[in-house]
Amino acid sequence: MASTTIQIKIFYTYTPGTTWNYCNVGAALCGYLVETISGIPFDQYCRDSIFVPLQMTRTSWFLRDLDPTLIARPYTYSSGTYIDIGLYGYPDYPDGQLRTTVVSLARFLMANIKGGELEGSRILDTSTVRLMRTAYVTGVRPEFVDSRWGLIWIFTTDINGRALWGHLGGDAGDRTSMVLSESDRTGVIILT
Repeated sequence: MASTTIQIKIFYTYTPGTTWNYCNVGAALCGYLVETISGIPFDQYCRDSIFVPLQMTRTSWFLRDLDPTLIARPYTYSSGTYIDIGLYGYPDYPDGQLRTTVVSLARFLMANIKGGELEGSRILDTSTVRLMRTAYVTGVRPEFVDSRWGLIWIFTTDINGRALWGHLGGDAGDRTSMVLSESDRTGVIILT
């Protein structure tokens, strides 16, 4: 029996600091950093420090904490029909797979618009919120990166004279978008 060698390429070949790439694993590393500093599992930290204070009911990183009959099922389109691909997760959370309702996520968005506080519950310092939406890049030559990106709030754009910060997401069977306008303190969430 012949053996087969599988080579998985997970590293880029260019020298650090010479180009730039978006990487979901960076968000997962942030979650790990929260766990390391706080000594609390990231999902529990989110529940205790964000979801409960903001009354984000039916919000969780893991399927086991939710009623699966209330979760929208992802589909793919193939050969003229939609195919249910089932509920799934992946091991490098929290770079995705947060399940929530648009009403609950709107409470998080409103807290961000209001400087990290909603209805007396503070989840972030105002200075942290500003830092997350500061367009900057350090350590990488500017010609290799879009310098409009902040921290997690990853882009700004200009629509009809309004600067918008937001975050997009997508996996098999879903696409999401959450944007806010600092100038008029409004936001939009799309979960599909």
